[in-house]
Amino acid sequence: MRKKLPHPVPLSDILTTTVRHWKPEPKALLGALQHHWEQIVGKNLARQTHPLWVHQGLLLIGVDNPAWANELQMMQEMIVKKIDEEVPAAEIRRIRFQTVSRLSRFDPVKDQS
Repeated sequence: MRKKLPHPVPLSDILTTTVRHWKPEPKALLGALQHHWEQIVGKNLARQTHPLWVHQGLLLIGVDNPAWANELQMMQEMIVKKIDEEVPAAEIRRIRFQTVSRLSRFDPVKDQS
């Protein structure tokens, strides 16, 4: 039997509590990061980098060459802050960079133009 509350609870309180405890799936977070990537890092960096994987606050970013990985490592704090502004649900705390080939990032829908 359900316990009766002494008074009605506002729906906004119920929704706030529910949303606070809701954690999106890593694939959904990755999709959101990919969607907002250009706003997060800017047009030039978005051409050279791509979010690959998200897990427990760690974001793996693919880069076109090792020089970009070194440069971005120094920008990590700024990138984390920008991610928090654009996709706060991702809760990214750390970033790792991995060199990948352009072929591994090929998206037939985007790259048809």
